[in-house]
Amino acid sequence: MKDVRSTVMQLSGRWGNTCYNMLCLAVEAAKGLPREEFQMKRIWSAVREATGKSPETISRALTRAATDIWERGNRELLMEIFARTLTKAPTAKALVYTLAEYVKPSLDYRCFSEPRSGQYGLLVRLDCEPVAMTAPFSANRADVEKLAAQLTVQQRPLAEFRLQFLSGEIPGVLPEQTGEWTKQDDET
Repeated sequence: MKDVRSTVMQLSGRWGNTCYNMLCLAVEAAKGLPREEFQMKRIWSAVREATGKSPETISRALTRAATDIWERGNRELLMEIFARTLTKAPTAKALVYTLAEYVKPSLDYRCFSEPRSGQYGLLVRLDCEPVAMTAPFSANRADVEKLAAQLTVQQRPLAEFRLQFLSGEIPGVLPEQTGEWTKQDDET
């Protein structure tokens, strides 16, 4: 797992500015937010609780950190984190969001096979450690691998995945394997 402080330190190359402490606090706050709820006012609120600073002060510090990293920091690592070539300094919001996504533990969905039945299922790993496994549900390996790739990109929270898988709401799971539990299912 990537650490926020060490990542910011590698990016900046120095630690003396208070703006980097604010950046770390902002990234930690952003890590806990779902993508659709990422807003700077939520970040400012979390950093304000930790530091007692005003949103304006926090905003200036984050902008200063983004500018300083661009001007004096490790650009190679910055572009690796952004996964693209940057032609200008990132905004404070883009830096906070992208760093949060970079250091956030990620779920990795993989296809596995059950040799006796010839069926395939999903194995879920968090930072390379297995955390969940479905029962085999499809004879079509390509479909399961495609579903695993989609789920890895979507990064659904594990609890949400479990609920949707068990209720048959995951697209790509074969219809005959989902839905209401019947008496025939009990017999097999």
